[in-house]
Parts: sequence; C-alpha cells; structure tokens
Amino acid sequence: MLHCGLYYQPGSLKAKLAVDGIREMVTFCEKNHIDHEVCGKIVVASDNREIGLLDNLANRGEKNGLKGLKFLNPEELKQREPYVSAKKALLVPEEGIVDYGQVMEVMAKYILNSGGEIYTNNKVLGIIALSERGNLIKTEKSVQAFDLVINCSGLFSDRTYTSLTYKKSPIKIVPFRGEYMHIAQEYKHIVNHLIYPVPDPKYPFLGVHFTRMVNGGREVGPNAVLALKREGYKNTDFSL
Repeated sequence: MLHCGLYYQPGSLKAKLAVDGIREMVTFCEKNHIDHEVCGKIVVASDNREIGLLDNLANRGEKNGLKGLKFLNPEELKQREPYVSAKKALLVPEEGIVDYGQVMEVMAKYILNSGGEIYTNNKVLGIIALSERGNLIKTEKSVQAFDLVINCSGLFSDRTYTSLTYKKSPIKIVPFRGEYMHIAQEYKHIVNHLIYPVPDPKYPFLGVHFTRMVNGGREVGPNAVLALKREGYKNTDFSL
C-alpha cells in the first residue's frame, strides 16, 4: 500500500512523513521502473455516525495537504464502483499500490553501490561496549562499531531492546493476526479502487477493506484476530 496520510493528526510527524513519503516513493518507483499504480482510494460511510467521522477524515486530509479530495455523488460513485453502496463516499486520488519486494531490491542495490553492506541471517547478540567510536555491536559473525543503531525488529523489538540495553522493555507485544481472502479471478471486476470503510476510532484498526494488487488480483481483509503466539501466523499456533 501507498498510504498518503488521510488519517493522521494534522501537523503530526506521522502526517508529514506519510504525505511527503508517498510522493517521494511514487517518484522513486517511476525513476527505477518499479511496478506501482496510483489507483486512488474510496472511503465509504454506511450510516449517519460514519458520515460525521468521514467528514472529519476529509478535513484532516485537507489540512495535511492531500490533493484532489472529493465527495462523490451517487452517480459518480456508481460510475467508479458500481457494486458499492454508501451513504457518503470520499475519493482519495493519491492513494496507491506498489510491489514492495521490488522496492527493497532496488534500495538494497543503492546501499551496496554506495559502499554500504547488508547482512542477513546474522543474529545480533548485543552491545558489548560503548566507546567514543559509537556502539560496538556483536553478532554471530562479527563485531562492528556503529554511530547509530536503529532497532526495527517488529515482533521481537521488545526482546531486542532488552538484549541491547540490558533494561526491561517499556513496551509489551500483543500480537494480532490479519487474515485476507483472495477474490476469485472472475469477480475481480467488482473492485476498481482501494475501498475502505470509515475506521471506528474505538479500535486501532482501519477495518476490513478491498485491495487491488499490483499483479492484477484483488483481496479482502484483514480481520484482526488475537494471536496466541508471538509469531502465531496460523490459527493452530499456540504458546503457553
């Protein structure tokens, strides 16, 4: 997904990163011939309560500097998405999709061509010294000094934090699993844009939505299922 910053608090760093980031990413994809499409998103409200929330989203998007935001009348919605029924619908034209595998491959080439190095399958064991040279990181294969270390280890970020700082992590991992379903090939014509519900502010999820894929397929999802294991990708995964 190429998210453009519709949901975020105006003036926040998240909003700035999303709005600037999607435009930089589209330029990056065009320059490097990466499969992507700025197909647009339609956010739909199903009742009067959701209409109020959708109006608030549109206001946020405008304040964040999104271009081309527009409420669709019934005829415009039917022309764009004949299978969608809504009390009110917002078009977000800057939203898009991308092949992130290709993005990472191109970024890796940029790093290597700039003299950087990429290590995989190389477990970080910890910081064994702090010196003027920076952070001395010990891994299974080497000991190296870095002036800056960024921990982006996802489900294991709490454990990595503890192993690097020897302090108790201030966060807890509560794993949720998102499950998607593929729409059969003969029905993919029923989805032309990205189609999202109005998110319920009571929950930290965007809701089940319809997604176009860069390979031409369509998906619906995700739900949000509490996982019973840190890496519980299947409903049978369990850890006491």
